[in-house]
Amino acid sequence: MNEQEVQKHAPSETASVDGRREVENRGRRATERTECQRCLPAARDRGRPVLRLGKEGSPGVLSRAAEQKTETSRDSPGSTVGGRNQQAAGGGGRTERREPEPKKRSLAVRPRRRYRAEEKELILETIRQARLHTGQPIKKILEKLGLSSATYYRWQARAQAERLTDEVVVPRRRVPRPTPAEIRAVCETALDYPQLGYKRLSWLMVDEDIAYLRPWQVYELLKGHDLLRRGERAVAEALRRPPEPERPDQVWHVDLMYLYIQPRWYYLVDILDGYSRFLVHWSLNLTMTADTVTLTVQEALDGLDCRRQGEPKLVHDHGSQFLSTEWRQFVEGAKIIDIRTRVAHPQSNGRLERLHRTHRQEGLTEAVLVDYAQAVAGMADWANYYNYQRPHLALKCMRPIDYYRGDPQARLAAREQKLALALEARKRYWQAYETVKER
Repeated sequence: MNEQEVQKHAPSETASVDGRREVENRGRRATERTECQRCLPAARDRGRPVLRLGKEGSPGVLSRAAEQKTETSRDSPGSTVGGRNQQAAGGGGRTERREPEPKKRSLAVRPRRRYRAEEKELILETIRQARLHTGQPIKKILEKLGLSSATYYRWQARAQAERLTDEVVVPRRRVPRPTPAEIRAVCETALDYPQLGYKRLSWLMVDEDIAYLRPWQVYELLKGHDLLRRGERAVAEALRRPPEPERPDQVWHVDLMYLYIQPRWYYLVDILDGYSRFLVHWSLNLTMTADTVTLTVQEALDGLDCRRQGEPKLVHDHGSQFLSTEWRQFVEGAKIIDIRTRVAHPQSNGRLERLHRTHRQEGLTEAVLVDYAQAVAGMADWANYYNYQRPHLALKCMRPIDYYRGDPQARLAAREQKLALALEARKRYWQAYETVKER
């Protein structure tokens, strides 16, 4: 056979090969559909709907309604044998009926849909019998059904624990809503303390006997009256922290802050108690030398009634003041242990850094920083407010003085008692209101 004859016969041979492959593919698909349809003879005998491949080769859940719909479509004129013969006669040639190609990864069970308990039981029973009759691995069966393995094993675990039944949502117990007097008190207090968030505000009102409401109740009231304060997201503290204090005057945090007061820069030295967040001592200085810092710390130590050996421990950064010979001689002479934070990581001394931010946001404003005398007076007023009046979030919205010289546990117990009494009074109020309304 010459080259022309080879080229002449090549297309026909290629076509025949493609035809054989198509026939083999159709036979393989028919075999898979037959195996899947035979997997549930027992369930079919019981009259239960079964899970099997759809009409077009894609998996699908075939319910009783779907079966009736299928039987109805078979009786239609377009689906009868006579109808097909008429269509073929009208077409003028033989029309071969082919099964459409199955869609790749078509889903029979859509996991995003919510299934009732009996539907889950049916699907689990279908998978069990499919494994029993076909011997196929569970992974292949789940792929044909379009069901993820995580969903299948979760359903199976709940079925074994007899928790596959539909869960009934129990409604929450309704809490009496705040009275009009309480609403007015919350709004007025929020306007009087605009710098406080809803948590600090709620516990402040409880401690001051203004209103007895939970923080979430105050939040809802402030949100409804457009009085909710949006604060800034705080910077996360470092993983490496100084030792956590267990009592007052055990750990002190020391640091400096720059303040510009006309016509030059000044330096504020703060000493903060790590346990209570109490501002122990402060000083506004013209210089930032080691002598300035040591003098401020010595004044704070002189104000203590008693001291433990080696305490208070001093936490500070790597500033030049704390690396000097004067500072080393001072801590050794005073028998104090000093702790240096991580290098170039201000979050290690985060409590004092947060205090400095509070200074600038709430206390030392531009109106105060006019001259040195006014700045000192403003700082004194702010320190008094911070220690004795301002609720602190880290202290369960109590004041620093409550932790520094008070009994925080007794104060927490008093809060809970007030809230319980207020809840009973609120119930009686609304019961009386409903009684008067019915009359």
